[in-house]
Amino acid sequence: MEKKESSQQAVVNNLFGSVFGNVEQKYMKEESEPVASESPIALVQKRGNKIDFIRVANAVYELGMVERAGGGKLTKQDYFEALGRAFNVDLSGYAKDLSTSMSAAVSYEKQTQIFDDLKQKHQDIYNSK
Repeated sequence: MEKKESSQQAVVNNLFGSVFGNVEQKYMKEESEPVASESPIALVQKRGNKIDFIRVANAVYELGMVERAGGGKLTKQDYFEALGRAFNVDLSGYAKDLSTSMSAAVSYEKQTQIFDDLKQKHQDIYNSK
C-alpha cells in the first residue's frame, strides 16, 4: 500500500508540482551544496604533491601511529577522509591512487623520493641548530 501511495504522489507532483514548492526546492538545494571546510590549511596544488602526501600518510597509518580520538582502531578510509578534510583535498580515492602509482611505470626511486626528501629536510633542520 505504501509503495502505491508514493507512486501516486509522484504522479501528482509531476502534474501539478510539489505541494511544498519553494520550501522543498530550498531544502533540496541546501542538501546538495557542499559544506565549506573549516580547515585553514590546504595541500599545495603542485604536480605529484597529492600522491606523495598519500604515500606519507599511508606509511604513518601502516606504522600504527594513529587511532580514533577516544582510542580504538581507525579504519584507513576514515583516516584518509579526515586528512582530506584537514587539508581541503579529496582523498576518497587514495587506494586507487596508491595502486595506480605502484603499477604504473613509475620507478621505485621516484615512488620513494618523498621519503628521501623528508629525511634530508629533517637532517637539514637538525644540523642547523
